[in-house]
Amino acid sequence: TNSNKVNFSKLLDEICKIEGDYWLRYVSPHPKDLTVDVLEIMAKYPDKIAHNLHLPVQSGSTEILKRMNRKYTKEDYLALVKRVKERLPNISMTTDVIVGFPGETEEDFL
Repeated sequence: TNSNKVNFSKLLDEICKIEGDYWLRYVSPHPKDLTVDVLEIMAKYPDKIAHNLHLPVQSGSTEILKRMNRKYTKEDYLALVKRVKERLPNISMTTDVIVGFPGETEEDFL
């Protein structure tokens, strides 16, 4: 492993230990970066981490996601959303969807 690499969940945990009246907002993570460890830290500090999450899906088509080089499938994304809602039941979630990706068919879009 790279000794200079920072573990985001540990960093987030340390930041949340800082006294004060503030909110952290974890904005637009790539789905691969929203790990179980990060979800646990988000649940551990409900008074420090905002209760909303913007998690870009980009497309509901696994084929289009593959062509976008997103490195996850539709099923992976849906499983992640389920994990988020199980661990953080009161969180509000938003997303981005790219419409009209080159070569996208109506079937891909639906």
